[in-house]
Amino acid sequence: MIWEAIQRAKSEKLNLDVVWLDLANAYGSVPHEMIQLALRMYHVPEVIPVMLDDYFSGFRMRKGLLDGCDDWVVSADLPEWESYPDVIRKTALRPDIVIHSASTQQIIMVELTVPYESRMEEAHAFKVAKYLELTKQLKRLATKLR
Repeated sequence: MIWEAIQRAKSEKLNLDVVWLDLANAYGSVPHEMIQLALRMYHVPEVIPVMLDDYFSGFRMRKGLLDGCDDWVVSADLPEWESYPDVIRKTALRPDIVIHSASTQQIIMVELTVPYESRMEEAHAFKVAKYLELTKQLKRLATKLR
């Protein structure tokens, strides 16, 4: 179908607009109504928006990791940053980045690692073991970890 359109546009010296829509990503993270509006605004033949509506009926937008509250605070293991949540500040551990919400008691810990390619699994296991006790403590306090 696309090849024929390209050949026709080439032989008849017509303009050809091509849009690549990554359905797996776009339909999971962009509101469907916005995609439909854009398709209609650019005069995509009606059969395409209808086909997409039929195919994706029932699909819902993914909920983002930070959705659900608006009091997220970012902390980092840097001298000038001291906003770690109390539960982490009381320990000797300092994850590289901590994103936390007091209202929902959620904590996202990010630990950065740059190992040699041949030591990926070993480095991952080391980081998991390093924060295992902190993770258990946070779970006991009913903190939602991400």
